[in-house]
Amino acid sequence: MKKIVDFATPEVVRGSFGYDSYLLYSALKAKGEDVMMLENATPLQIHKAGQEEADNWYIHYWSYPQKGMIKWAERNLIGEKKYIGYKPLIKKNNLPLADDINNELLLIGMANLPNVLNEFQYGLMSDCDQHLKGKGLDNVMPLFLSYGCPNLCEFCPIPPNRENEQPRRILLSDDKIQTTLKRMRELGYNNIHFCDED
Repeated sequence: MKKIVDFATPEVVRGSFGYDSYLLYSALKAKGEDVMMLENATPLQIHKAGQEEADNWYIHYWSYPQKGMIKWAERNLIGEKKYIGYKPLIKKNNLPLADDINNELLLIGMANLPNVLNEFQYGLMSDCDQHLKGKGLDNVMPLFLSYGCPNLCEFCPIPPNRENEQPRRILLSDDKIQTTLKRMRELGYNNIHFCDED
Protein backbone atom coordinates (compact mmCIF):
# COMPACT_ATOMS: atom_id res chain seq x y z
CA MET A 1 0.00 0.00 0.00
CA LYS A 2 1.03 3.58 -0.69
CA LYS A 3 0.39 6.21 1.94
CA ILE A 4 0.40 9.95 1.42
CA VAL A 5 0.87 12.11 4.48
CA ASP A 6 0.09 15.82 4.53
CA PHE A 7 1.41 17.06 7.86
CA ALA A 8 -0.40 19.81 9.74
CA THR A 9 0.93 23.35 9.54
CA PRO A 10 -0.11 26.70 11.01
CA GLU A 11 -0.20 28.22 7.52
CA VAL A 12 -3.65 28.84 6.02
CA VAL A 13 -2.62 29.80 2.49
CA ARG A 14 -1.36 27.15 0.07
CA GLY A 15 0.13 27.59 -3.38
CA SER A 16 -0.47 24.92 -5.99
CA PHE A 17 2.35 22.77 -4.55
CA GLY A 18 0.45 22.81 -1.25
CA TYR A 19 -2.13 20.59 -2.92
CA ASP A 20 0.32 18.03 -4.36
CA SER A 21 -0.78 15.37 -1.89
CA TYR A 22 -4.41 15.77 -2.99
CA LEU A 23 -3.55 15.70 -6.69
CA LEU A 24 -1.31 12.66 -6.19
CA TYR A 25 -4.04 10.83 -4.27
CA SER A 26 -6.54 11.67 -7.02
CA ALA A 27 -4.19 10.42 -9.76
CA LEU A 28 -3.31 7.17 -7.99
CA LYS A 29 -6.99 6.46 -7.30
CA ALA A 30 -7.78 7.10 -10.98
CA LYS A 31 -5.11 4.53 -11.87
CA GLY A 32 -6.68 1.98 -9.50
CA GLU A 33 -3.79 1.93 -7.01
CA ASP A 34 -4.12 1.04 -3.33
CA VAL A 35 -3.51 4.37 -1.61
CA MET A 36 -4.38 6.03 1.71
CA MET A 37 -4.33 9.74 2.50
CA LEU A 38 -3.46 11.04 5.98
CA GLU A 39 -4.65 14.65 5.99
CA ASN A 40 -3.55 17.44 8.29
CA ALA A 41 -1.73 14.74 10.21
CA THR A 42 0.41 14.94 13.31
CA PRO A 43 2.95 12.35 14.49
CA LEU A 44 0.73 11.52 17.47
CA GLN A 45 -2.27 10.83 15.22
CA ILE A 46 -0.23 8.55 12.98
CA HIS A 47 1.28 6.73 15.96
CA LYS A 48 -2.04 6.30 17.82
CA ALA A 49 -3.66 4.90 14.67
CA GLY A 50 -0.79 2.44 14.15
CA GLN A 51 -0.20 3.84 10.66
CA GLU A 52 3.61 4.02 10.72
CA GLU A 53 4.15 1.33 8.10
CA ALA A 54 3.63 1.35 4.32
CA ASP A 55 5.34 -0.03 1.22
CA ASN A 56 5.75 3.50 -0.10
CA TRP A 57 5.37 6.85 1.64
CA TYR A 58 4.76 10.11 -0.18
CA ILE A 59 5.43 12.80 2.38
CA HIS A 60 4.09 16.23 1.54
CA TYR A 61 6.60 18.88 2.62
CA TRP A 62 5.56 22.32 1.48
CA SER A 63 5.73 24.52 4.58
CA TYR A 64 8.72 25.49 6.75
CA PRO A 65 6.81 24.87 10.03
CA GLN A 66 6.47 21.19 9.05
CA LYS A 67 10.20 20.61 9.60
CA GLY A 68 9.87 18.97 13.03
CA MET A 69 7.27 16.54 11.70
CA ILE A 70 9.49 15.74 8.72
CA LYS A 71 12.31 14.83 11.11
CA TRP A 72 9.88 12.58 12.99
CA ALA A 73 8.83 10.92 9.70
CA GLU A 74 12.44 10.19 8.76
CA ARG A 75 12.99 8.42 12.09
CA ASN A 76 9.66 6.66 12.55
CA LEU A 77 7.88 5.88 9.29
CA ILE A 78 8.65 2.41 7.98
CA GLY A 79 8.91 1.89 4.22
CA GLU A 80 10.38 3.75 1.26
CA LYS A 81 10.00 7.50 1.74
CA LYS A 82 9.73 10.06 -1.06
CA TYR A 83 8.88 13.73 -0.78
CA ILE A 84 6.46 15.88 -2.73
CA GLY A 85 5.61 19.56 -2.35
CA TYR A 86 7.98 22.51 -2.42
CA LYS A 87 11.07 21.20 -4.21
CA PRO A 88 13.56 23.87 -3.04
CA LEU A 89 12.64 23.09 0.58
CA ILE A 90 12.93 19.34 0.00
CA LYS A 91 16.32 19.71 -1.73
CA LYS A 92 17.61 22.08 0.96
CA ASN A 93 16.96 19.37 3.55
CA ASN A 94 18.57 16.64 1.39
CA LEU A 95 15.39 14.58 1.21
CA PRO A 96 14.57 12.25 -1.70
CA LEU A 97 12.22 13.83 -4.23
CA ALA A 98 9.47 11.64 -5.63
CA ASP A 99 10.66 11.24 -9.21
CA ASP A 100 7.46 9.58 -10.35
CA ILE A 101 5.40 12.76 -9.93
CA ASN A 102 5.33 14.35 -13.37
CA ASN A 103 3.11 16.54 -15.53
CA GLU A 104 1.13 13.56 -16.82
CA LEU A 105 0.32 12.37 -13.31
CA LEU A 106 -0.63 15.90 -12.21
CA LEU A 107 -3.03 16.21 -15.16
CA ILE A 108 -4.68 12.90 -14.22
CA GLY A 109 -5.02 14.11 -10.64
CA MET A 110 -6.51 17.44 -11.71
CA ALA A 111 -9.10 15.78 -13.98
CA ASN A 112 -10.09 13.18 -11.39
CA LEU A 113 -10.20 15.53 -8.37
CA PRO A 114 -14.03 15.96 -8.36
CA ASN A 115 -14.41 12.18 -8.01
CA VAL A 116 -12.38 11.99 -4.79
CA LEU A 117 -13.23 15.25 -3.00
CA ASN A 118 -15.78 13.43 -0.85
CA GLU A 119 -13.00 11.17 0.46
CA PHE A 120 -11.15 14.07 2.07
CA GLN A 121 -11.79 15.27 5.58
CA TYR A 122 -10.87 18.77 4.47
CA GLY A 123 -11.74 20.01 1.01
CA LEU A 124 -10.38 23.51 0.62
CA MET A 125 -7.13 23.80 2.57
CA SER A 126 -6.22 27.35 1.59
CA ASP A 127 -8.03 30.40 2.90
CA CYS A 128 -6.48 33.29 0.99
CA ASP A 129 -9.99 34.49 0.04
CA GLN A 130 -11.59 33.82 3.46
CA HIS A 131 -13.68 30.96 2.05
CA LEU A 132 -13.43 28.85 5.17
CA LYS A 133 -14.98 31.56 7.33
CA GLY A 134 -17.04 33.42 4.71
CA LYS A 135 -20.75 33.86 5.30
CA GLY A 136 -23.04 32.02 2.92
CA LEU A 137 -20.15 30.02 1.45
CA ASP A 138 -21.15 26.44 2.01
CA ASN A 139 -18.87 23.56 1.08
CA VAL A 140 -16.24 25.43 -0.95
CA MET A 141 -14.17 22.89 -2.90
CA PRO A 142 -10.76 23.24 -4.56
CA LEU A 143 -10.32 22.68 -8.28
CA PHE A 144 -7.38 22.88 -10.66
CA LEU A 145 -7.72 23.52 -14.39
CA SER A 146 -4.02 24.35 -14.68
CA TYR A 147 -0.92 23.88 -12.54
CA GLY A 148 2.16 26.05 -12.32
CA CYS A 149 2.90 29.38 -13.98
CA PRO A 150 4.98 30.41 -17.01
CA ASN A 151 6.15 33.67 -15.39
CA LEU A 152 9.42 34.06 -13.51
CA CYS A 153 8.48 36.57 -10.81
CA GLU A 154 11.31 36.76 -8.27
CA PHE A 155 8.99 37.19 -5.28
CA CYS A 156 6.94 34.08 -6.06
CA PRO A 157 7.64 30.51 -4.85
CA ILE A 158 6.12 28.90 -7.97
CA PRO A 159 9.01 29.46 -10.48
CA PRO A 160 11.66 27.68 -8.36
CA ASN A 161 9.24 24.81 -7.76
CA ARG A 162 8.69 24.34 -11.51
CA GLU A 163 12.18 25.32 -12.75
CA ASN A 164 12.98 21.92 -14.29
CA GLU A 165 9.51 21.29 -15.71
CA GLN A 166 8.52 21.95 -19.30
CA PRO A 167 6.14 23.49 -19.79
CA ARG A 168 6.15 25.45 -16.54
CA ARG A 169 2.33 25.62 -16.64
CA ILE A 170 0.24 22.61 -17.62
CA LEU A 171 -3.42 22.86 -18.58
CA LEU A 172 -6.29 20.45 -18.86
CA SER A 173 -7.60 20.21 -22.41
CA ASP A 174 -10.80 22.09 -23.26
CA ASP A 175 -12.72 18.80 -23.25
CA LYS A 176 -11.31 17.82 -19.84
CA ILE A 177 -12.18 21.26 -18.44
CA GLN A 178 -15.78 20.92 -19.58
CA THR A 179 -16.01 17.35 -18.23
CA THR A 180 -14.45 18.35 -14.89
CA LEU A 181 -16.75 21.35 -14.41
CA LYS A 182 -19.78 19.26 -15.38
CA ARG A 183 -18.76 16.60 -12.85
CA MET A 184 -18.43 19.22 -10.09
CA ARG A 185 -21.98 20.40 -10.85
CA GLU A 186 -23.31 16.82 -10.92
CA LEU A 187 -21.80 16.19 -7.49
CA GLY A 188 -23.41 19.36 -6.10
CA TYR A 189 -20.18 21.32 -5.68
CA ASN A 190 -21.46 24.79 -6.52
CA ASN A 191 -18.89 26.83 -4.59
CA ILE A 192 -15.51 26.31 -6.25
CA HIS A 193 -12.15 27.82 -5.41
CA PHE A 194 -9.96 27.69 -8.52
CA CYS A 195 -6.47 26.92 -7.25
CA ASP A 196 -4.76 27.79 -10.53
CA GLU A 197 -1.86 30.22 -10.20
CA ASP A 198 -2.48 33.74 -11.54
